[in-house]
Amino acid sequence: SSSASGKSSSLSDFEEEPNVLNYFRHALSSEQLKIVAVTTPNGYRRISSKDPVLRSAFDEVSIREPSVIETLQLLRDLAPTWEQIFEVTISDFAIQGTVKLSTLFIS
Repeated sequence: SSSASGKSSSLSDFEEEPNVLNYFRHALSSEQLKIVAVTTPNGYRRISSKDPVLRSAFDEVSIREPSVIETLQLLRDLAPTWEQIFEVTISDFAIQGTVKLSTLFIS
């Protein structure tokens, strides 16, 4: 997300801005605010270990990375929608290359 200054912010920014954290702490503890946050397992442990309110406000949900076959199928299913929205053609060769490169370079 971005602040009014255009600076990108993250959950770790709350550690540096206690006034913001205090505002959210009250809203979260009183269940007036619902938030979905995405982070790595290490990020979740780091943030939740420092603040019991944050730990109780967020549930850890682990999502298994899709297999190569599942990824290919997901992209093939999405391709027609992207083709229509962006007015491009996405070949199966491009989809296969994307998956192959992502398995090599994304860990």
